[in-house]
Amino acid sequence: MTVAVLGMGAMGRRAAARLAASGATTVVSNRSSFDPPDGVRVAATPREAASDASVVMSFVADDDASRAVWEDDADGALGGLHRGALAIECSTVTPARVRALAAAVVARGAAFAEAPVVGSLPQVEQGRLHALVGAEPGVFARVSEALAPLTVAVHAVGPVGSGAAVKLAINALFTAQVAATAEALAYLYAQGVDVGAAAAAFGATPVASPAAVAAMAAMRDDRHTPLFPLRLAAKDLRYFLDGAADAAVITAVSACFEGALARGLGDLHLTAVARRP
Repeated sequence: MTVAVLGMGAMGRRAAARLAASGATTVVSNRSSFDPPDGVRVAATPREAASDASVVMSFVADDDASRAVWEDDADGALGGLHRGALAIECSTVTPARVRALAAAVVARGAAFAEAPVVGSLPQVEQGRLHALVGAEPGVFARVSEALAPLTVAVHAVGPVGSGAAVKLAINALFTAQVAATAEALAYLYAQGVDVGAAAAAFGATPVASPAAVAAMAAMRDDRHTPLFPLRLAAKDLRYFLDGAADAAVITAVSACFEGALARGLGDLHLTAVARRP
């Protein structure tokens, strides 16, 4: 299997390294200069990368970046996609974006699936991502095989667009927990509580999710290494709200993240939302 990976950000670079280590012939492309991982071949453009590949997957930041790597008139991967190849959008994008991409891929005689992933840098390095696959039923087995080196589970969640919706809903729940944990921690400090003891008690209760426990530890230590940058969390909240009919809680969460973004915290881990002005 020859796999093209488009986008050499934190996730894409690690995914390419993992695929190459698994034995897949791996070709990579990025729109700006980068240091390629070991064992891959670098293509000059997404189109060149796709021209050699039976599977093309993308890990980019947003709808605009997805359009650029796939559909650019001069260099987009669609122009190099073989009939019968499999295109997989692994980025967190909107349902509308992924449906438009699916139509363009199928029009070229290729197969398409979306597979946004749940997990961050440690999970992709260990091959323990969860993929949320939206695809026609006949495509699912091919997607599972292509993503096997990267995943611990591949979930069929429905037709194209379902994966994007489920991923945005998951991220909305995650960011809501992070924002609420930040406020809970601020309350504990204001009350003069021993936060270390409180965090230990908090983590022992059924109320606390693993995500909230990890967030509280990062906030307590003011440690925000960017596994999931705050700017991307804020973007995902905007995408969620674009399609939500009634979302008062997530609207408030989004305002918290937009405020942190305005304070220059966008490149830190999303737990930096706890930092006060």
